[in-house]
Amino acid sequence: MSNQFQKQKWLFKVLLSTGISLLFVFVVMISFRTIDNGIYRYLLLFTISFIFSSILFHFIFRKDDELKAERERLIKVFEHVSDGIMILDENKNVVEMNQAAKDFLGHDIKPESFCHLCEDSHGSLKICEYDKCFLNQQRLSYYELQLKHENGSKIPVSVSTSHYLDVDQKPLTIISIRNLSDHRRGEQSRITNIVTASMIRAQEEERKRLSRELHDGIGQSIFSVLLGIEYVMPLIENESIREHLENLRKTTKQTLEELRHMAVELRPSALDDLGLIAALKSYMKTFGDTFGIQVNFEYSGDKDRLPASVETALYRISQEALTNVAKYADCDRVDLTMCKKMNEVILKVTDYGKGFSVDDLRRHDKGVGLYGMEERASMLGGTFRITSQLGKGTEIEVHIPLQKEEENGQNQNLIGG
Repeated sequence: MSNQFQKQKWLFKVLLSTGISLLFVFVVMISFRTIDNGIYRYLLLFTISFIFSSILFHFIFRKDDELKAERERLIKVFEHVSDGIMILDENKNVVEMNQAAKDFLGHDIKPESFCHLCEDSHGSLKICEYDKCFLNQQRLSYYELQLKHENGSKIPVSVSTSHYLDVDQKPLTIISIRNLSDHRRGEQSRITNIVTASMIRAQEEERKRLSRELHDGIGQSIFSVLLGIEYVMPLIENESIREHLENLRKTTKQTLEELRHMAVELRPSALDDLGLIAALKSYMKTFGDTFGIQVNFEYSGDKDRLPASVETALYRISQEALTNVAKYADCDRVDLTMCKKMNEVILKVTDYGKGFSVDDLRRHDKGVGLYGMEERASMLGGTFRITSQLGKGTEIEVHIPLQKEEENGQNQNLIGG
């Protein structure tokens, strides 16, 4: 509100007070019957008219104050709302735009025409052809399209429009714009997670099928061959033939052991039949015997089994982590600890080997299975963290939440068990 306007208000207040004082004097004079002169009567009428005019102006000024306060509130909302807002005239020229619209479109000043922002966007010809531009729709409308950023990139947005007449009865269009970039990225991430989870599930199902086929099908057939060789060996008197049969028996037995090892690597039956802890203990014993690395295992928590999807993820992460230790750590000891709490399970794998630079590893895209471990944890809403220093070993820490039964069921459907 200007200083001149404030001075005018002050002047009217003074005049109103003066008029009320004069009216009071005239009332007193009337009460003493001292007003007989016509001039005084005119002065009285003038004073009364002046007072009513002053009161009227007082209400006008007060209403003007209320309107200005309301306008200031609307301006603040216009400037601080998170959605972009543009006001267009009947020729689709931008009359006004708020700061949010300027920010995500990269414009310091308002563009001349709204059409310049969307004319190059995907599908713009289809939107605008035959005069079917969404701006021409008189009803409240909602669309998704792309607007052109100042740097030339395309921004996915949703827009809603409404129409009204200004004080001069000229049509104006209000466009509310919401940036969908984060929403699209989140949607893409969700789709990627679903696809990845489906691939992991299919992989686990195929591993389970192959493991059973090797163990129950081919494994049993080779075992029958081994029994047959051992049965006929005592019946053969020719030493040369017996020697050939012995070599054949050893080869068959070795093949059977390798087949069983492959079946366990693909999908240990203990994981499905006995649970995660039993499967891990069996794997760690085989791992220690094979690589000569001591594995110290410690578990804390109740003995109830975890959801199948969680058990599968933790087993595969442990398996990958120990494999990396054998390949790269150059150490003779590794600690594996697991802690089951009320709302989460925590897995830690710590080696005391030569370590490495995690940043260099990620920078050169040599994941050493890190991506797979991260994905398995992420699919279950968990976190994966790896810390390592040259000469000081490596630690992997995984946190997986223990969700409600219905949520676990959904995850198992996605990831498999």
